[in-house]
Amino acid sequence: MPIRVTCPGCRRILKCPDGRAGTNGKCPGCGTSFSIPLVYAGGAVEAASPSAPATSVPTRPAVSDSVPSQPADDARPMRVQDAAVQPSASIQQDTAQGTHPQGAKVDDRLALFKAVGIVFGVLIGGILIIALVGASYDAIFGRKLDPFRTNLSVYARAGGFPERLTARPTRRGRVIVLCQEPGGPVYIDAYVWDMLYPGVRASAPQEVGTVIITQWNRTLAGNYFGVSGNAYNWDCDIIVADWKDRVITHRAKVRGPRAPAEIYVSNAATHAPTEHLGNDGKMAVVGWVNSLHEAP
Repeated sequence: MPIRVTCPGCRRILKCPDGRAGTNGKCPGCGTSFSIPLVYAGGAVEAASPSAPATSVPTRPAVSDSVPSQPADDARPMRVQDAAVQPSASIQQDTAQGTHPQGAKVDDRLALFKAVGIVFGVLIGGILIIALVGASYDAIFGRKLDPFRTNLSVYARAGGFPERLTARPTRRGRVIVLCQEPGGPVYIDAYVWDMLYPGVRASAPQEVGTVIITQWNRTLAGNYFGVSGNAYNWDCDIIVADWKDRVITHRAKVRGPRAPAEIYVSNAATHAPTEHLGNDGKMAVVGWVNSLHEAP
């Protein structure tokens, strides 16, 4: 038989099933939590809050054979159609955790935090990749180029060899390329070395048959409006030296990066200044060296 209890908050009479005796419930009207008594006393029982100690309730008196087991119509408990005891918050979370409003809010926040974390991770990863790419060539090929850099001053002497020029530029064996920018020292660029074909570049000093010296020159083309820096046109003078015969066999000029036309238009600086040579200019040399045919 259902248990009738009175809400301690709003005094509303609620109906609970027998199976809920001894558990906690929540009023659907005011949300007050209360304890459902263990024993039905025949009428509406005053519910106690969960924190209050449970009070003993007299047991139902024994029913004699002369008394009908079914109470009279006027003594039957009234059915409360518009009220039902709700489980406590802990029961709701256990039985329907995925649909609980508070749980849904927590899930949404976790999803948002995950999305933000992924975005930040991608951004930081991209920045690190960009930073590593700039230093990766020396980091990866530095040890391979150390033997060449040890003999750098020896290779640089090729620029003073006597000339025995040929009409067609060729190479003898494999090459090593020295670079020199305006006002700077001669150096071996790891980017240029890596971009050469494996069959063209020397992998060890004993493989060097041709030394190529590139001397870059730049002429001022203008200044970008609204951007700090000048724009230059770059050109490269190339010396090809036969390392075995100790002679210069060819001289050439390679056209490098050009300043964009926007520098001549007011407030139209849409490109970065060509103040530094950059890898685009080096690729012009790489393409020229890779195109050399090997001398018979």
